[in-house]
Amino acid sequence: MIAPMQFVVVAASASSSDDLVVSLQELGVLHVEPFKNPDSRSLEKAKENLQLVEQALKIIDESSSSKDEAKGGPHLEPPPESSLKIARQTINLVQARNELVAKLQTLKTRITLLTPLGDFDPGDIDFLAQNKLLCRIYPLPEKLFKKTSFPGFCSVVGRDNGILYVLAEVDEGFSLPVAPLDLPEKGLNALVEEKALVEEKIRLANEKIAGLKKYSGKLEKLRARLADDLAFEKVFAGMARHEPVAAVAGYCPQDQVDKIFEAGTRHSWAVQAGPPKDPAKVPTKLENPRPVKIINPVLKFMGTVPGYDERDISFWFLVALTLFFAMLVGDGGYGLLFLIGTAIARLVKRDAPARPFILFTVFSLATIFWGLASGTWFGVESVSRWPVFNAFIVPSLYSFADNQTFLISLTFTIGAIHLSLAHILRGAALFPDARFLGELGWLALVWFLYFLAGYFVLHRPMPFWTYYLFGAGLFLGAVFADPKKPFVVSSLVGLADMPLSLVRSFSDVISYVRLFAVGYATLVMAMSFNEMAAGLVDGSLWAYFAATLVLVVGHSLNILMASLGVLVHGIRLNMLEFSSHLQLSWSGKEYSPFGITKKGEKP
Repeated sequence: MIAPMQFVVVAASASSSDDLVVSLQELGVLHVEPFKNPDSRSLEKAKENLQLVEQALKIIDESSSSKDEAKGGPHLEPPPESSLKIARQTINLVQARNELVAKLQTLKTRITLLTPLGDFDPGDIDFLAQNKLLCRIYPLPEKLFKKTSFPGFCSVVGRDNGILYVLAEVDEGFSLPVAPLDLPEKGLNALVEEKALVEEKIRLANEKIAGLKKYSGKLEKLRARLADDLAFEKVFAGMARHEPVAAVAGYCPQDQVDKIFEAGTRHSWAVQAGPPKDPAKVPTKLENPRPVKIINPVLKFMGTVPGYDERDISFWFLVALTLFFAMLVGDGGYGLLFLIGTAIARLVKRDAPARPFILFTVFSLATIFWGLASGTWFGVESVSRWPVFNAFIVPSLYSFADNQTFLISLTFTIGAIHLSLAHILRGAALFPDARFLGELGWLALVWFLYFLAGYFVLHRPMPFWTYYLFGAGLFLGAVFADPKKPFVVSSLVGLADMPLSLVRSFSDVISYVRLFAVGYATLVMAMSFNEMAAGLVDGSLWAYFAATLVLVVGHSLNILMASLGVLVHGIRLNMLEFSSHLQLSWSGKEYSPFGITKKGEKP
């Protein structure tokens, strides 16, 4: 469910505005809405410091291995007193290293240019020019060299892959299709020595950067502290000030408002709370039982939150996505691999949040149950005949039977039930508003479209009573779409919108066929890789190795494609088809209370 919110205004004397913000941050229950655009020098400084530390942590995370880190220790300067100085030292080291890398690239280019010419002093060319003997070195193809007439002497001083490097005396007006070489100031040997020196400096810089990894813990604490400081500065800069009063406003869960009133009594604040006036501005806080909260990582991944005045569908999302996951993957063997992989990942990541692992365990078990019912285990039909598996097979779901028509019909049924649920939920939310009758009309239309899909796709006759469904649904859906308007206007507008709405809804029902199509494609690919592997086996050791490689690579690719299918299709059916019928826009913003993340380290 979506937690009810109160709009709260807290006022205190302007002289104690700092204490007001600090106390609210310690409470950690108010989602602050600034009175004005936060803008101050302190705020900009807090942003700069946080960006500096985050950049330093990113550099350290991407730096060299632990071996380089060990090398780096002795080269480091004494540890800075401040964690912020560590961050600055990291940035400075990287900037210096990057300059050296750019210089190294320039040196390599110049060395490549001079290598065919051997070692000489480019200053000699300038010396000749000062004595009125203008000379240039041209890289010329041999054919062009033979056709070229130079004003003065010329000499071939180098060759490389059919290119002749010609030292020629020229005058100011002389030109060729090929530009002369832009010679560096130093000769080849000097450049090689300089390149070695720069490479050594880069190596030492990398070791120093890797050595800073030992300070990553201090920097993590500093990042937490700076994030809290930035939050403080945003609230402080955005608060209202009208001498002698300063005020902060925001949204607080209804069951947490008493904390602010109690703090107001202790600190002599003036506190006012009441229902929010504009639902579009209110943040959304989802409050669900612990079993339902396991779907939160998916919603977090999608970056979507229902609006405050919308409906929380977390439970229905979890139920539907679990079923869709099982059908889209469709193979009990893959479900078993998912389950084992989830268990291993949990053992490795003991400190990670538990919900993603619980969610994948549920998905894995659902896939295993679907594999038991459909007799699908790595696409091998013979496995389904084993007594331990054969007993669980549901004949109408058996993957190796000629039952595609039934499975397509099943997906249409699932779609109709799923979309009907959306209209039932919306109708229940609207009741006793007359618009709930419009939802009843759409409930009838969804089932008419279900039978229409069966008629067009599966060539099944439509029962005569479905036309009564269509008539009743059309009347209710059109007339009660907006009953606040006059009857005639409402009916005409509803009827005008109805054709496009029916086409979209029919497409939505058909869309659920993807549950069959993707699952069937997974089965076919698994069977194909199995046949490829079986065709390679001829009794030799190499043949068994090749067959094993085909099975491992093939089924890994199949699992990857099935997983992508869940992301593309399973989530889509919830976020688009179901949500559009529920008129859920996912336009909300997440409740983010102003608080302290954790105890950090001072800069």
